[in-house]
Amino acid sequence: MKKLTLLYFSLPLFLALIMSFNSCGTKKGSLATNKPITNANHSDNSSLFIEQEPLGFNSKMLKPIVIYATRADYSTLVPVTLDASGSSIASYPSRNDLKQGEGFTSPIPLDGGYLYDRRGLSPHSAFLSISYEYYTSLEEDPSPSWLSRFILDKDPFTFLAICNREELKDESPSSLNAYINKGFPGARILIDKRSKK
Repeated sequence: MKKLTLLYFSLPLFLALIMSFNSCGTKKGSLATNKPITNANHSDNSSLFIEQEPLGFNSKMLKPIVIYATRADYSTLVPVTLDASGSSIASYPSRNDLKQGEGFTSPIPLDGGYLYDRRGLSPHSAFLSISYEYYTSLEEDPSPSWLSRFILDKDPFTFLAICNREELKDESPSSLNAYINKGFPGARILIDKRSKK
């Protein structure tokens, strides 16, 4: 009888413990499982893939400081991220992502034709033939298939580097220009197609 009573009281406790371990550290729904979610706002019923944060990711981590240069002036045009094959759009901004106060999150010009990225560019980024101003004026966020028609340049970069924070006093243009003029010490240079003199 004692064994049955113990089992009766310990089984619910055991199940509750398992359930708490199962839910620990995960986000609800698609975000926890890397499953595609349907974008209900779009008439083409496209699915978007929400990427799970990598192990060890901390929301307090500092975003990379990226300096780049392009083969043409795309500073007023919206960037998107392509998939690894470069054939389709993997991620793109919401209209509100591009706004900052009364202005936009467009890049900041630096010395030597370089730009300080404020959008999260990577080697897989491409530029649309759509300006920040036009994009933010759309009535709703566009679909990837609609945006694909406006890809202007899939290989825009002549230079792309992640700066070494230890070499920077701050992220001001003057500090970034000094870093450029020192030759990007300690930077992780991801793309360099600059002509060598």
